[in-house]
Formats: sequence, structure tokens, C-alpha cells
Amino acid sequence: MNFNEQDAATGSGGLRGFTPPGNQGASHIGAAIVESSPDCVKVMDLQGRLLRMNRSGQCLLEIEDYGSLVGAAWQSLWPAASRNRIAAALADARRGETSRFEAACPTAKGMQKWWDVTVSPIRRDGTITHVLAVSRDVTELVQMRGEIEHSRRILEVANQTKAAFAASISHEIRTPMNAMLGYTQTLHAAEADPRKRRILEKIQSAGMRLVGVVDDLLDISVADAGQLVLAERDFRLNDVLERVKKSAEDAVAHGAVRVSLEDHAQIATHLSGDPARLFQVLVNGTHSAMRLARREVSIAVRTEDRGAETVQLRFEITRDGPALSQQEIDRLLGDFADAHTASASRGGTGLGIAISTRLVRLMGGDIGFRNDDAAGSTFWFTVRLRSRPADGTAMAAFSEPPSVLAGKRVLLVDDDALNREVAQTLLEMAGVRVVTAQNGREAVETVEGGGTFDAVLMDMLMPVMNGLDATRALRGMPGASQVPVIAMTANVRDADRAAFTAAGANDFIGKPIDTGKLWSVVAHWTGQAAGTTATARAGHEDAFFQPTMPASL
Repeated sequence: MNFNEQDAATGSGGLRGFTPPGNQGASHIGAAIVESSPDCVKVMDLQGRLLRMNRSGQCLLEIEDYGSLVGAAWQSLWPAASRNRIAAALADARRGETSRFEAACPTAKGMQKWWDVTVSPIRRDGTITHVLAVSRDVTELVQMRGEIEHSRRILEVANQTKAAFAASISHEIRTPMNAMLGYTQTLHAAEADPRKRRILEKIQSAGMRLVGVVDDLLDISVADAGQLVLAERDFRLNDVLERVKKSAEDAVAHGAVRVSLEDHAQIATHLSGDPARLFQVLVNGTHSAMRLARREVSIAVRTEDRGAETVQLRFEITRDGPALSQQEIDRLLGDFADAHTASASRGGTGLGIAISTRLVRLMGGDIGFRNDDAAGSTFWFTVRLRSRPADGTAMAAFSEPPSVLAGKRVLLVDDDALNREVAQTLLEMAGVRVVTAQNGREAVETVEGGGTFDAVLMDMLMPVMNGLDATRALRGMPGASQVPVIAMTANVRDADRAAFTAAGANDFIGKPIDTGKLWSVVAHWTGQAAGTTATARAGHEDAFFQPTMPASL
């Protein structure tokens, strides 16, 4: 566009500088357009000296003595912090480039404002002769962004605090539950009366359901804090499905509902992903279905899509019984408050479906409910997992005390007397010789005093010396540097696992302790399963089915 240099130099005649070549009559139209702009429009020479500013700009900048500014360096009107940016924009314009930036600059009366500035070259006959700067007042927008960011930070801190609180509560509940369920397993192993064994099984099942609710609360808090993470592990789908079926059967406890697992022989079973989270979603869906089922719940899986390295699976959990209304379905798949409202009238907290929705979407899938033509409904979800070649491994835990542990010496370190007694009892059932310590310092002193052990079971949070420091100390002792250290703690977050691994621990068992897992892990790390692939994998079953928590809360 042409620029009327005489007008720019004298400051007269309005902004007639925007005149199309050969059409001088359009100068008044151009000036009117610029003058009507609500933004601050400025024309400068190539050195950045102010030649012209529209009336809106003068008003926005609260300028009363406009004449004194004509010829002033535009750069000098900005705070020192922004002058380099102004110089760069002018240099861009001289090269024929347009630049845009956002910066703060006070008005002539000192009112602080934020500006969205666009700086462009003005050409005459193809030659750059002047610079045009258009500044828009975005103060309210910047303030609004600041308020939104402030609110976001407050919410983030609140969610992190909630997640940390939930993690603390989880630890405080898991610790006594470990003693309760451990004693239950001990009694069950010694009880011959089938009726009493069933009662103990019901107690065990109810206790694990309580632990599951606590874990769901922790997961919801972690998800709200944006810290829900997925693990990447190789696993067998068959193992996950069989554990889901067993969990459901234990929950039924010889009730009227029958749980069936449909044939899935054609499904790729060697996969990579997060088996603990997949197990969690399946258990949540199955237990929810069982609350409403009259007689039967069935679990089915099929392949929806198969790629070169991944497979998308669709899981369906179908039950008989009353159908769900569309309003109930919408609430169940909404946030926790809605899910709780939908679940409360039919039993349950709504936590399971709420966290399952988040997990499924993290795993690249979708989730929903479908009412069947006959009475009943189907809970379904899809997940995308990486496929793996079959490796012949299996994940199994001992169901009876393994004779291979007889005579092994284990140092058991836990500050909680009940938990020490439970773990000691379970180990001694397998013939393990157990030495106990109440804290990390006692454990280190026991080893320094000449104690030799095949493995160490180490709690994390203890007075005097915690499990991490004790593990590091053992790793620095010539006689104990190679002794397997197995973390055994109610702190089940990913951060806790990582911390123990960094300290030198070999494995991790979460509380409440499962007897079979405890025996399997100790058997593996004391060298009795070194030649057996199936048992070697069994030692890590607890890790496979323990959800990964975030590294930072």
C-alpha cells in the first residue's frame, strides 16, 4: 500500500497514508477505516520514530499531549524489559517480515496494560519506506488467563494433597489389614472343617474387597492429580482371566450367582501392557455385574483389530437380571459423583466404574454398557495392547507350603509386631527359619554381628532406620552385598518401588501379603527356583498384578 509521506511528516490530514496506487480518492476511505479501528495504530519511519497514531490509540494510551510524542523513538516509550523485543520487531519490518508479540506497557498516566502487537513493513512501489504497528489492548484477557492459571494451580495443589492423603490412608489401612488377612490365611491352612474354612474364605474375600475400595480411592485421587500411569510388562492373558474368574468366585462365596469364562482359545494370549490395570477393570466390571445378576455372569473376549505389533481386544461382561436405564448408564460413565449416585441405589460405591473409565481410556480404548434384548445388560470395554511371541512361561503361586524353603534362613524386618508375627508364621509354615528385627538399625546390627541369611524381607517405613537406608547399608557390607532383599510394605506406589530398587532391593511384595506369593518370591530369590522358568516368573506375580502408582504425589 502507498503511504503519503508528507502527511506522515507533518502529522496532518489524518491517516491518509493507506492509499492504493492510482486511486488517491481512496485515501479518505483508508483513513476512516484506520481511525475507526478500536486498536492503537501507529506509523513510524524505518528508524522507529513515531510519525502518526490514530485517535483510538491516543485514547487507549491516555495521551493528552500527542504532539510532543511525534518524532519520539517508539522503543523509548516501552519499559526497559521490552525494548530489545521492540528493536527486533523493527529490524524484522525493515527486512520485510511481520512479527507479533505480547508485552506489558503502561499508559501515559501510569496504568499498566498488556498489548498484543503486530509490526509490519509499509511498501511504496515495492520499496519498504515505513513501519506499521497495531497494538490491541488485551489486559482483560491476560488477567483472565492469570486467574485461570491461578485457579488451575490451586486445583492442582488440592488434587496433589488429596492424592497424598489417600496414599497415607491406603498405607494406614493396608498395614492392619495385612495382619488380619494374614492370620485368616494361617487359620485357613490349619483348619480341617470345611464349614469353618468357607467362613475364613469369606473373611478373606471381604478383606480384599475393602483393600480394593481403598485402592480405587487412591486411583481416583491420583487420576485427578493427573498422575495416573500405566506399566509396560509382558504377561499372559489367560493368567489375568483366570485370576478374574477366581476373584469373582471367591466374592460369590458359594452364593447363587455362577461366573463363567467363555472360550478364548483363538485370542492372542502373550501380550505386553499393564496386566494389573487390565485385571482391575475386569474385576470392577465383574463384581458390579454380580451385584445385579440373578443367576449368571459370563466373561468373554474377542479380537477387534490386529496390527503388526498391537492387538485391540474387546471384553464383554454379561449378566442376567434387571436392565439399566439410559440415565443410570450415563451416570455410571460420568464423573465419580454421578457414578456414585447411579451405583448407590443398586449397591456399590461407583468408584470401580469411575476409575475403570479412566484406565480404559489410558489404554487407548473405549467403555460402555449395552442392554440386551432379553433381561440383563453387558458391560464392555476395549483396550489396545502390544502382542508378544509365546515364551512358554507361566505365572503361578504356591498353594501349599513348598518343601524347597525348608531350612532357609530369612531376616524379617518390620516395626509392626502383628505384621512381624503374621509373616513369621507364614514363613515358618514352609519350614523357613526366621530371625526378626524391629527396624533397619537392628537388621544391620544383626548382619554385622555375624548373622548369615538367604534373604531379607524389609519393611519401608520404620523408626530409627527405615527400610531404604537399611537396604543401602546392607549393600555396602561385604558379607551381605549379594543377599536378596525383598521389600514388603504397604507403600505400593511406583515411587516406593523405584526407591527400593534404587536402594538395591531385588523384589517387591505389597501388603496385605498373599501367602502363595510370599512363598513363591522367597523361593525364587533363595535360589530354589533358578532352573524353573515357571517358578521364576511366579516370584514376580505380585508385581504383575499390583497397580503402578505415580512416581510423585
